Amino acid sequence: MLSSQVPSQRAISQEPKAEKKKWPNAWVPEGKLRGILHFDGRQAGDPKPWKPFCERHGLVWFPFGRDGDAAFLDEKFRAEVAAELKRPELVNAPVIRVGLSSNGGFTTLLAQQHPDRMLACVAHQPLPPWAKGNESFHFNRRTETKSSLVGTPHDISQSLRVPCIQQAGENDPVCGTIMAYGLDRYARSQKAPWTYFCLPRGGHGNVLPNELLMPWLEGVIAQRLPADVDLSKGLPKLNDIRVEAGWLANPVTLEIAEYAKYAGDKTKATWLPNEASAVAWTKLGKAMPYELPEQSVGKPSGLIDKLVIHDPKSNRVVPSDSVYGEPWKIVANLKPGDVGWKVFPSAGPVAVIGKVPELVRGCDWIKPDNASLGFAGEVLMEFTLTNRATVYVAHDEKLAKKPDWLADWKDTGESLQGGYLGNERSFRLFAMEFPKGATVKLGPNGVSVEKQEKPQLLPWIYLTIVKPQAKK
Repeated sequence: MLSSQVPSQRAISQEPKAEKKKWPNAWVPEGKLRGILHFDGRQAGDPKPWKPFCERHGLVWFPFGRDGDAAFLDEKFRAEVAAELKRPELVNAPVIRVGLSSNGGFTTLLAQQHPDRMLACVAHQPLPPWAKGNESFHFNRRTETKSSLVGTPHDISQSLRVPCIQQAGENDPVCGTIMAYGLDRYARSQKAPWTYFCLPRGGHGNVLPNELLMPWLEGVIAQRLPADVDLSKGLPKLNDIRVEAGWLANPVTLEIAEYAKYAGDKTKATWLPNEASAVAWTKLGKAMPYELPEQSVGKPSGLIDKLVIHDPKSNRVVPSDSVYGEPWKIVANLKPGDVGWKVFPSAGPVAVIGKVPELVRGCDWIKPDNASLGFAGEVLMEFTLTNRATVYVAHDEKLAKKPDWLADWKDTGESLQGGYLGNERSFRLFAMEFPKGATVKLGPNGVSVEKQEKPQLLPWIYLTIVKPQAKK
């Protein structure tokens, strides 16, 4: 009798299979929907603390990390998601888009294309687009790369209508603090509702603290999204932000004040939508330690002369006014955003200098070729000094064993940072003073490529920086 109660194999096979969801991690509040919080999948984090926020504002939580930078701004994509989530009104939902690095930069360009559909932009450590009207702030990008983000200036005039918060990381070795800061300064000069925030000790991949992002979004939603939004009736008309209704903050001093009471230069102050976000901004942020660096590439001062490379695999020295991306050349004006190394083809397109200590900022330096990592001879390079100078060697801190020739050099305690996403490094600055006319000889990097446990995480060859000594 008991066996007769067991379903036959045929009956089991005829039962409908559970439909496999394409976006299983999406979370939809039960109430009225008013928009979408759309995360680059790497930045979504834990949805749990966001659920009350999304419920309160009628936002769908949607992490998405595969292809399609446009995502919800693409009509077909919206229709597919609306069908799977069984909420047809989502085809009309305005979007808060969150992106990291180049995705953060592309978010800005999407706002340019769809300013009436983008509720707000959130960019973590963005590689920002090179903005038309801000051409002087170029980080040598005219010749650095053909990337769609940075190779050509972009019109972002419509993006400036969309509220945007850019988070830089204090220790971001890829983009540093200056790129987001420079774009924010331009946006604010155009009276845009944009916010710059620097995360203390942050690197390339940290997210904005919820203590800041939530009140920032609260303030933006209150101004930009009408309270009576009904997505079933079509795409809602978003309000333009009234900058004068918010707060202003000084990125250098971290001082905050209501817009009308702000005593400083309003065009140089970053914007915040409400008091709660302003208080969180000043409590959690890191002050910008210096102003925008001089952007002109310029010609080296002539302090470094007769540069010779002795590595037979990479012994070509190119003129200092040649194409910027070439290695083994003398470069002027060391600054954040410079492309610091010629790297192996498999290591990525660019290796960027992210943070430059004041000690060496603006100095002449020698751009090396990472192909010389395996050089094992006695002298890799030599050059002559045309005047008294301090020579600095920025050596990869991940290489615990320093080369013997660095033993007599002074550890400054300062570090320069650089690399690219997934292979960021800090470079300790070692110094030695030399008299006028001295020939400086520098040896190998100290570790061969073959000894690396993870070949894909190659060490970086040292940078050489030369600073004139003050006249006595």
